[in-house]
Amino acid sequence: MPIINKSASNYVEYISKNNPPYLSKKRDASINLNGKVSDCNGEIIWCRHIASYWSEFFCSNSGKIDYETFSSPQLLSKAIVIQENKGTNNIKGDVYFVENESWGSVIYNLFLQLEKENKSHTSLEVHSPGHAMALGIKIKNDKENKFVINFYDPNQTATHKRVFFCTNNICDIINLTAYDFLSEQCLKCYGLKEDTLSLFVDKTKSNDNNNVFIKKLPDNILQGVVINFAMGAGLREIIKKVYNDTRFTDLTKSQMKILCESKNVNNVPGLLLALQNGHDNVIDEYGTLIKKS
Repeated sequence: MPIINKSASNYVEYISKNNPPYLSKKRDASINLNGKVSDCNGEIIWCRHIASYWSEFFCSNSGKIDYETFSSPQLLSKAIVIQENKGTNNIKGDVYFVENESWGSVIYNLFLQLEKENKSHTSLEVHSPGHAMALGIKIKNDKENKFVINFYDPNQTATHKRVFFCTNNICDIINLTAYDFLSEQCLKCYGLKEDTLSLFVDKTKSNDNNNVFIKKLPDNILQGVVINFAMGAGLREIIKKVYNDTRFTDLTKSQMKILCESKNVNNVPGLLLALQNGHDNVIDEYGTLIKKS
């Protein structure tokens, strides 16, 4: 839930499709309501609540965002009613473990999936080790198909970054990374400098049972950040994969200690997140991991 205040004067609107993601001059990039307003019950509205609301808004409004609500403390306070306030315990649907360098390849495959399902848009929440953001992607059928990516950071509450590709350069999406969407300051503050791993969560794929489906595993599963994500989100199958990995017993004592502590960028261990979120099953698997360590 880090809060970063940014000056709008540092941003330029790019109009060439060959440029990196850009912010529109039409919106105020200096507005930051993350952690600064409360809902009707007095609960503070943090990045995870704003990102989730933005994602739901994007999906329910044909891939469009009306930023009037996001620009006003009063309207945002009325729009968001917090039903949970503990980490990532509301994660459900399709889950992707995405390295910084792999953002583009995952987004590219999501576009292919949209085309296959004959859909025009979808959205995902993006959970870094220390922050929550969102992605909205859509296919616009103009004179030529446009593949549009909207990246939303609650620390710039009333705007988003945008980049688009056309049919003849859609493969260039694969080259996008987290570094195209986030500044060095943000990468560090959001915990993406050292751990370089995020969770992409597609809640549109969830069902009445709130099942979780792991669509992409991290390249290296033997990381403390992986366990931290899994403990916070209740992903017990990830913990099992960690201690069943053939490389698990080859870790040094110091590596094993870091892995088992599984602290995030805010120095919060995964076990505490699991306890806070009531994930008894994942705690049981964590106990097995500790025994095997």
